[in-house]
Amino acid sequence: MKRISLWWQNLKGSILLDLLLLFVITVSIFSLSNAWGAYRYVDLANEKVNVALESDQALYYMDFSDIIPPATAEDVAKITAGNQARYELIQTVEQMSGVRSVLANYSMRVSSFNSPEMLGWTAMLCSTDYQKLFPELNRGEWFDQAENEDGTFNAVLCGEDFYDVPIGSTMDLVVYEDEGTDSVLNAFTIRVCGVIYSPAFIPTLGASGTSLTTPNFYLTVPTVLLGKCDTFEMLMQRGMDFQYGSALKNFFVDFTADATPEQIQAVQDLLSQTGGCLTFAEIQQDSAEYLDNSLKGSIVIPIFYVVVSFVAFFSITILSVFRRTRTYAVYYLLGYSKRRIVWSVTSHTGILILLAAGINLIYVNSYYAWVAMDWIQPDPVSPPYFDAASSWLVVGIAFFMFAVTLAAAIGVLRKKSPSGFWQTSKE
Repeated sequence: MKRISLWWQNLKGSILLDLLLLFVITVSIFSLSNAWGAYRYVDLANEKVNVALESDQALYYMDFSDIIPPATAEDVAKITAGNQARYELIQTVEQMSGVRSVLANYSMRVSSFNSPEMLGWTAMLCSTDYQKLFPELNRGEWFDQAENEDGTFNAVLCGEDFYDVPIGSTMDLVVYEDEGTDSVLNAFTIRVCGVIYSPAFIPTLGASGTSLTTPNFYLTVPTVLLGKCDTFEMLMQRGMDFQYGSALKNFFVDFTADATPEQIQAVQDLLSQTGGCLTFAEIQQDSAEYLDNSLKGSIVIPIFYVVVSFVAFFSITILSVFRRTRTYAVYYLLGYSKRRIVWSVTSHTGILILLAAGINLIYVNSYYAWVAMDWIQPDPVSPPYFDAASSWLVVGIAFFMFAVTLAAAIGVLRKKSPSGFWQTSKE
């Protein structure tokens, strides 16, 4: 114990302790940033899927067939046959032993007669199981039936384009045979039952959802959610003849709680004939690795880490110099009180911390930061670009660093002075 006590006495006044404190602070900051990124970009999305998928062995199926824009009648015929085959595959899987449900959707590109300047919306048929995957509604409520007696269809709208759409209002939508054409496949009127301000973070299960990592198979575009009914089922069948790549390309297969490994393997063998499939647990593992690499590759966190580390090192080093060379004796001889010394130290280091925080606030809300973050996971962007979560993180860390500096300054000056030091100074 005496050796440990002696070692600690020698360590207390050394630069090694300051470096150790710096290491702990910077590692803590980086760990908190990484945990925040993991929660924001992966965990929230995974939680939504886990609500609807009762089995840990749920499979995510991906069709590996190449999708090429049709150029000839022969190409269209091949794509139509492929779409129909996938539709029949889903029906076959639904009848297999151990299968609880198949979570598949069909999406269509729609435009609005009410707002002709807004193009590129996605209309998606939404089953009851799929409703569990969505965030809570900001306004309104979910619909119980797909179609109303007056011929309108109930809908929930997701995304920034629908912030101001009144609940109960109607909107005329048109579905084209294919993107970029003027040939109308169908037109119908929707009645708005609810609005979700953020885009729909749910599995796309479409042509854009072929990635094996969860951050990449979530839909983040303005979406019109519709219920399944005969009208849309017929529209889906007609759309298979035209809209390549959007029909049932990917889907989830959820199993019952008592499904046997043999039953799960039978489904996997069938799906492997035309594509590939992974369990959701495997996708989550891939996602964790993907997120880790993405966060390290993003510019935001490393730059903030370096700047804050420099400020922390500067603050602790200056305080260490004050302590070891008794520089505060000079301050005292010049008439500074302890309070004035604390104010001098914390104000100078506080300015540096404020400058570092200001630089990072500008950066995390800049176009380049949005590009870096978009690489990790597309986020809803509302001009002017402002990321509240990242901004509060910067402000929080800045206050934390200032508190550490203030505590260190007070701690140094509260130490017992060398024998006769203050008395000598006063004389």
